[in-house]
Amino acid sequence: MALFCLLYGMSNGMLTIVRGTLPRVLFGARHYGAITGAMAAPSLLFKAAAPMIAAAILADASGPVLLPLILFGCALASLLLYLSAVGGMRAPAQEEAAPQREAA
Repeated sequence: MALFCLLYGMSNGMLTIVRGTLPRVLFGARHYGAITGAMAAPSLLFKAAAPMIAAAILADASGPVLLPLILFGCALASLLLYLSAVGGMRAPAQEEAAPQREAA
């Protein structure tokens, strides 16, 4: 349990640093605040709305089975989106590494 807490804390700290520096590296310093705010808005809205949505699902469902199924579906969708994003990032790197042939 302590190892999990340590790894979670380290990854959360790294995520905080990356979330603050990556937009500037990718997009520059101009409009940095607007860009990071636009990136953070969806996450913050869903974090705020999640307890109310979960309570509404639990109140309308006939049992507690529906909520874990919905959460599992969201986790699976997140995994698939992550894998598609990581897979899409590898292709350009492989193309750059391939030697280029000169036209005769």
